[in-house]
Amino acid sequence: MKFLYFSLVLSLLVFSLFYCRTAYAPIVLPEKSLEREYRFLMIDSEGSRTPYAYRTIIEATKAQGVRVDFVDFYNVHESGEEIAGKYDGIYLVCNNSFVDNREHWLVKKIVETLAEFSRRKNKFIGLFIPGASVVEESVAFFKTLTLDILFPVVSRTKPGVRDEMDKYLRGVFRPANLIRNFDTALLPFNAKRELAPYRSVQTIEDETIISAILPLEEKNYPLEYMQDMNFGFCLHSREMSNTLLVSRIGVFKGADPEEEWRYTPFDLRVKDKFVRAVVATIHDAIEIHRKDGFKEAISTKVVVPEIITSEFMKKEFREAKARPAPPRYRWVEEEKVFALWSDIYQYRGIEKKAAQDVFDSGANALWFNFNPSIFLGDRGYATRSRERNFETIRTFMFNLKKVYDGMNRPVPRIFLGMELMNNFHKAPVPEKAKDIYGSEYNGKAASPLDYKRLWVKECVEPLNRFVDIWNSDVGNGIPLCGVFLDFEMYPSGSLGNYTGITDFSDYSFNLFSKMKRGAVRLPVGFDEKIHYLYDRSLFDDYFNYLKSASFGIGRNLLREFKKAIPGCMVGVYNVGLPTNWFYLGLLRGLSSQRNPLLYFSFNRDFYSHKKWLEDRGIFAYHAPVFMLSKLEKEEDFEKISAFSSYNDGVWPNRWCWVTKGFDPDAWYRLEESSLPSEVITRGVRKQAMKMRGAPVVAVEEHREYKE
Repeated sequence: MKFLYFSLVLSLLVFSLFYCRTAYAPIVLPEKSLEREYRFLMIDSEGSRTPYAYRTIIEATKAQGVRVDFVDFYNVHESGEEIAGKYDGIYLVCNNSFVDNREHWLVKKIVETLAEFSRRKNKFIGLFIPGASVVEESVAFFKTLTLDILFPVVSRTKPGVRDEMDKYLRGVFRPANLIRNFDTALLPFNAKRELAPYRSVQTIEDETIISAILPLEEKNYPLEYMQDMNFGFCLHSREMSNTLLVSRIGVFKGADPEEEWRYTPFDLRVKDKFVRAVVATIHDAIEIHRKDGFKEAISTKVVVPEIITSEFMKKEFREAKARPAPPRYRWVEEEKVFALWSDIYQYRGIEKKAAQDVFDSGANALWFNFNPSIFLGDRGYATRSRERNFETIRTFMFNLKKVYDGMNRPVPRIFLGMELMNNFHKAPVPEKAKDIYGSEYNGKAASPLDYKRLWVKECVEPLNRFVDIWNSDVGNGIPLCGVFLDFEMYPSGSLGNYTGITDFSDYSFNLFSKMKRGAVRLPVGFDEKIHYLYDRSLFDDYFNYLKSASFGIGRNLLREFKKAIPGCMVGVYNVGLPTNWFYLGLLRGLSSQRNPLLYFSFNRDFYSHKKWLEDRGIFAYHAPVFMLSKLEKEEDFEKISAFSSYNDGVWPNRWCWVTKGFDPDAWYRLEESSLPSEVITRGVRKQAMKMRGAPVVAVEEHREYKE
């Protein structure tokens, strides 16, 4: 009886608990009916340590309702299975070093992570490849990723499909099919390639795999752009419901801090159409994935995020211009920078005409690559040409002052240009920079944190010697206005600039070791260093320390520049805007709100990134490059003022070729115009006047002065 009574009470208690739970707890629907947020993980092989470096891709993906998390490849510790439990897709950005080091254990780990990830169904993979590495040695790597990793089930179970896919991919990965020259007028010596007709979709083996060339919206883009708009291709496995997008990383950089200048359209109106095509590429690939295959009508509207449009850039420009300029930089605001970049030693023997051409150009700044380190530095490889170089500078400056004095005009501001590390063409490097794989880049790149042996010897000491000689002899009484640092690393082969995965030299690693203050004994061997940082998740600590050290170098250099040149303005040239640890630290040290940098680059868009840079302590005015090859007819000159509209000016590259004359067979064909020098100088002067809002004065009126 007691047992029956106890059973009845227990039953009532269980029923009560169940009733209370169901009555008052929230209703939980089955998982399939939930509107779950899509999540992608972007794995970056550049080591940028910031998703901002890929703003266009990320914003285009977010516009599809997909969240994107970011991680550097050396910080990937989870397995592909673990990542698959959190993410619906992976973006892998492959830079040249990643592809070239495909046998390295870190690269293999990422490849295996993708392999594990793709063994789960309903997964999306975006593979962004470097066009420069799309050569025969790399084709096999990309095909392996596609066939054996991204579609492992199909590859094993349907060998016929594999053979067909192998043949197809051989055509897709050809350089001519992935490297486009969108702005073909920028590269007039490259004939427009004859490409296969535009194809939207094809199927293999009764839709086992569906292949689509992206973007799909052929009718929405001008016909003349279509053959250049195969921005990617998409493969969808119906068996696994997995999707692969393959594209060149360069085409997505039209609104990134480091633009791919060959892809970024010159005209802002065209740029917005280009950006729309980029977004449509991401949109179409994700739609194909969501719909489990290609549908004839992808009806979802393509939404272009404002932040990557030219309208956003214009808005940021207008807001920045509403702020007062520092007193010494008002000329930038009032006139805009029109700075001629010239190799002054090309003027040898034609100094008089060169001075007149400079005057006729209407330039207000002259950036000369004096490069004092090559003939005044301790490692200088051109010491024998020292006196000849001085004579060229002396003669040119004499003629320049004579022309301007004769017309009662002030000489333009003159900047002392230095191409760092030029001596390492021949001189031994004191401490070789190394990337995460141990690559030394021909042994011609120095460790960037080696202040005394790199920056003092190759920059500070030659600068001081040159300034003394300039003031006492060759400058002809013309003051130097500032310094221009050229960050392109010409002797180092494939390493154009320091990357985010440099530097792992002994010098940099020892600095980090000292910061640890002997708390642990750090390894000596190179591979052991990388394993040590990886196993303990110390890469972020490592690069944060290097960044702070590069900031200190910037501060020291700024102090030295101001000592050498009172009121020194600092200019820098780099291909794009900074995103990795070295340049973010160094430029923060070189700039301030009161003393912003003059930043020259190949970017068209600076002002949409200005706030991001200022939040990181980097203040700058910006001028984009203008290639003289753009000037093919007189009406082309209007492009100059239009080009500078939403920047702080413009810098024509290699102005020295105007005076030397046109050479159709020169390696620098991109940097010269076939127009006569008189036509060029007259045309650019009108644009210089237009940029600064001054009355346009005919060049003929400025040729009154004769010797």
